[in-house]
Amino acid sequence: MAEKSDAETAARRYNRSMSKLPSLKASGRLQGRRIDTPLGEMLALADQDGLHLLEFVDRRELGDEIAALQARIKCPIEAGNNVHLETISRELQSYFEGRELAFNVPVVVGGSVFEHDVWIKLQTIPPGQTWSYAQLAECIGNPRAVRAVGRANGRNCLAVVIPCHRVIGADGNLCGYGGGLWRKQWLLDHERKIVGQTTSTNGQLSLNLSV
Repeated sequence: MAEKSDAETAARRYNRSMSKLPSLKASGRLQGRRIDTPLGEMLALADQDGLHLLEFVDRRELGDEIAALQARIKCPIEAGNNVHLETISRELQSYFEGRELAFNVPVVVGGSVFEHDVWIKLQTIPPGQTWSYAQLAECIGNPRAVRAVGRANGRNCLAVVIPCHRVIGADGNLCGYGGGLWRKQWLLDHERKIVGQTTSTNGQLSLNLSV
């Protein structure tokens, strides 16, 4: 009965997220702050609508991601703080301390409809568990799109929050994580340890889709 209830809740959240109208620009200014974590500093960018980006600051593609975000939303980025930056800071602390593995901060994503499907489906992978890229492609109804699924994973700008670290190669090996494979292994080990102590996994996000 509990499994059915969880599935129904996930389905309702999925439908709500896909029904949101796209927004072409950020609302007001995009504010950014650095957040310390056990795996190194992360950069978070958010406006009044939600979190747009969360990445480790040493990610090689970070500059390109910020440039693409600025081109899409056409608003300035400034150092600062807002309610969503405060929320993600608290939720990351809770995640890394092992108190809660779910994230509920509102997020705003760009990308294609296909990429949205991949990112939403990523949220259904339970913490500590892994799927292959082929499994993920199968789950979005496009089993031949394994490489495209891999590219969509790589374009996820919300590290940890949208858990692309839970996707591995068909042979079971870790691969394809922009934050570094050592971080991917750490995150999976951390989640597996915590899942052994608690079953709190309610945090599928409602995505504000921005094309």
